[in-house]
Parts: sequence; C-alpha cells; structure tokens
Amino acid sequence: MGFYLATKASAELLFESYAAAFAAAVLVRPYFIFGPGQRSDMLIPRLIASVMAGRPIQLQGQHGVRMNPIYIEDAAAALVRAVALEGRRAIDIAGRDVVSIEDIAVAIGRRVGREPVVERQPPAPSNYVADTSNMRATLGEAMTSFEDGLFRTIAAMSRP
Repeated sequence: MGFYLATKASAELLFESYAAAFAAAVLVRPYFIFGPGQRSDMLIPRLIASVMAGRPIQLQGQHGVRMNPIYIEDAAAALVRAVALEGRRAIDIAGRDVVSIEDIAVAIGRRVGREPVVERQPPAPSNYVADTSNMRATLGEAMTSFEDGLFRTIAAMSRP
C-alpha cells in the first residue's frame, strides 16, 4: 500500500473511531492540491518541468489518469470553511475541472509554447476524480479553473 496510502487509510479509521465521541468531526480528503511554491517532485511541477525540457510524459491508457486538481487558494479557503462546520462529515476537497494527464500536458505546452512529448502505456487501473457534491453543498465550489491555476503556477516557476 505504501506510506502515503497507509496514512490516508489510517486517518479514515481514526475518524470513524473518534467521530462518534464528538459533536463536530470533519474529515477532509484533499485531491491533488497544486500551485506556486509547490515542491518540484509533485505531479504538476514535474509535468511542467518535463514539458519545458522536452522530456516524455508517460500516459497510462489513451489520455492518462483523470483527476480534478484543486488550486492552493481554493483548497485553503475550503479548509478554513471546514473548520467551522458542525456535525460529523467527510468531504472531498477537489477542483471543479476534471482533466487527464494529457490535458494537463497540452495546457502546459500551450502556455510555454512547446508541444508535449507523450508516450502511451497500458491503461491505468483507475482514475482519481473526487465527488465534489458535498464540498459544493457545504463549503462552496472551487473558484479557480484548472488552467488559470496552472498558468499562475507556471508563471511563479518562471520567476527568478
């Protein structure tokens, strides 16, 4: 399972154990937060660096894994609102736009003026698209489109 997934599964188990004992217990599940200042080994900065350098991007299946990344400012705003919630609930925190790895690479290429190099691999076992209906109903929708957040991230990476 790996350390990352094991900690997520452990948090879910702890939430279930503690939620019954407290009047307010909110579990948030952030999906692919990105933005300026993010570590270079994270997904979006890695894809930006690969497209800019002309390195191939591996796509699992026809277009790559699909997800709905959320821009850092929208994720922070949702987390602030989540702290004030009453009751027990679990909320996926994700962006409004569902994109594939290929969509991301093409958007990066458009912004930096370089065609992405892609290599297609066998299909991925699953996608990582969050159900944002609970987030929209309780915390509001993410305001930043994926492309706007991506452009802000690229601009920040291009500054000295």
